[in-house]
Amino acid sequence: MNRGEASSRSSGTPSQYKLEVTLEDRSNGKRLWQGWSSADLGHHGDGASLIESMVPVMVDNLGKTVKRQPIDLP
Repeated sequence: MNRGEASSRSSGTPSQYKLEVTLEDRSNGKRLWQGWSSADLGHHGDGASLIESMVPVMVDNLGKTVKRQPIDLP
C-alpha cells in the first residue's frame, strides 16, 4: 500500500506531507517491510514535487533499516 497524505493544522492549511509504504506477502499476509518519510510542505513546494524526491530514496532503502536519514528536497 502506498499512501501520501497531508496532515492539517486547525486552520485547514496542510503543514506536512507523509509518504508511507508497506510491503506484504500476499500468500500469508506477513509484512515484509514498512517505511515512511515526511516533509514540511511550507518550505518545500507541493506534494507532487515532494513525492518525486521521496520515492527514489524509499526505493533505494527497501529491505533496509534506516533511521532519520535526511532527504534533499527541492
